[in-house]
Amino acid sequence: MRTRVSKHGRPMRHFALAGLGRRAYGSFGDVVAETCQFLREEWPEELGKLSWRILDAPRQVIEGKLPRWHADTKNLRITIYRLPIQRLTHVRRPDSQDERFHTEQFVFFAAGELLGKDPWDLMPDRFKD
Repeated sequence: MRTRVSKHGRPMRHFALAGLGRRAYGSFGDVVAETCQFLREEWPEELGKLSWRILDAPRQVIEGKLPRWHADTKNLRITIYRLPIQRLTHVRRPDSQDERFHTEQFVFFAAGELLGKDPWDLMPDRFKD
């Protein structure tokens, strides 16, 4: 029978961040999916067939900058890069709602680029008095 002790007789240690990466990715993925679904419903003619994917990081740096998204107009697909969005923005987000807004803005930037529209134009009724 195997015991849960090391060869020195001490209990086995667990990784300090065990499981946190999966939860962070799941949460990030959920926000991206919900935002894309919202855009599909708001813009059914333009974005009804929108597809999206999430990659950890882009394959290359463009003009000295690490992109946060890529808009493929030919295939009507946006790619959101998780690590640059989560790790390379210097503004600290104090709570989960701010984190959600931070992620959503990049989805709107990508969709705006895809349609050739300003991202703010994708939600015109939201900012009316």
